[in-house]
Amino acid sequence: AVSVIQILQLMLLYYNIAHSVAKIIPESLNSCAEGEPYVNIEAKSVASGQEFTGDITFPFEIDRSSEFTMNFRWWKDGEWEKNGKNGKGKVCFYLERFAASVWNDIKHAAQPKLEGDCTIPAGKYEFVNFVPDTSSFAIPLGGTGRGHAEFTIKKGDQTFCMVLIADIKN
Repeated sequence: AVSVIQILQLMLLYYNIAHSVAKIIPESLNSCAEGEPYVNIEAKSVASGQEFTGDITFPFEIDRSSEFTMNFRWWKDGEWEKNGKNGKGKVCFYLERFAASVWNDIKHAAQPKLEGDCTIPAGKYEFVNFVPDTSSFAIPLGGTGRGHAEFTIKKGDQTFCMVLIADIKN
């Protein structure tokens, strides 16, 4: 399942580059480090897009005080770029400003459902046969190809990190 954070984080690139609309086809979502238990998602292609089933565990509550950093890199010449595009800011700002409709879909798809604004209580959220509608993303990626986005969310001294691999088409 595509997490709210994953989709939001790609959208965070928005403030670094000129506004352009890109079609994002998520391939996978994983924890940043091997063995971390936070992201257990399986992806498969279906007629309506990429379908996600699994769970994401947030070890702490994500709210208006939560900050994120994002590093986005393109696949070039058989490897990920060494120096990517970096983004930084408040998670809620980007959710509300650039991913409102997708965030709403994610809140309804998650079990248990997410209520309210951008707050994600600590806990485990399951997704079954979730196909995210990424058509409303306005993401300034400035290119087409395979992308790697690493998202780190911090609140105080707590950290959550995941990696999204996606096919991006302008």
